Amino acid sequence: MSLEKDFNSTNYITMKQFQGGWIWIKNLNESTNHILPIIENISLDIIQKLAEFLNGEVLPWQIFDDTQWVLRVNPLPDFILLYVFNFDEEFGSDLKTFFHKSSLKVPTEDAYVWAEYFLEFLGILAKHGIQTTTQTDVRDELISLPKLLDEVDPKNKEKLWNDIIGQREVPLLKIDKKTAEQISKQLKVPLLSCKFQENKIQWGFKFALFKNFSIYTILSNDGTKFEAYYSKNVLNFQTRRILFFTWLYCNAIIREARTILGDALPKLSDYL
Repeated sequence: MSLEKDFNSTNYITMKQFQGGWIWIKNLNESTNHILPIIENISLDIIQKLAEFLNGEVLPWQIFDDTQWVLRVNPLPDFILLYVFNFDEEFGSDLKTFFHKSSLKVPTEDAYVWAEYFLEFLGILAKHGIQTTTQTDVRDELISLPKLLDEVDPKNKEKLWNDIIGQREVPLLKIDKKTAEQISKQLKVPLLSCKFQENKIQWGFKFALFKNFSIYTILSNDGTKFEAYYSKNVLNFQTRRILFFTWLYCNAIIREARTILGDALPKLSDYL
């Protein structure tokens, strides 16, 4: 989606406008209140650096009279988040979250998780700094989801794998290469084919979540195994957060596949 030159309030909504969105508003407000003291004193220059790391941008939009900066992130086509920081001498600081109305194509829970976890990362990066949080010499190396779970939570490995991949595996395994090619265009992500990590694959996608950090979703050549891989600097992050982003991308793949295959692809809701 092309970036609007100016802010148009009719194009943006809040969590309230999502079906059942009111359920998540309290959680979103709590997260906002938690990170507000962290971000209220950092400079615009730092915000711009954080935006770059999050594959976002700072916009020159004066949404309210007291708006200090507007951070825009766009993790999926047509799914756009705005974080608007305001400061008033009398009333203090405020951080508001808006969604472009095109974001309504994303299920309510997914929209909430995207908003929540970008907020959390904004707070983490603002507090600890980008270099401290992401520094590694192995960012070009990859690690599979099972090996990641072996490193960080071997006791719960099976449950976590099922929560992230297992519940979604049936529809994912039904996506053929031709459909994957169309999904690649719809999601505007690179399509991986032929080989990955020296192994033959049927298809795969590379999702550039952050600068220098990507999530890869891969279907084996025989179509019997779906796997996720990560840039190895994933070990610098809290695994729970990265796992949530993984299932968000898997959900997006399945949604796009259903627009192509229709009822030939099982509904995700049948497995969750």
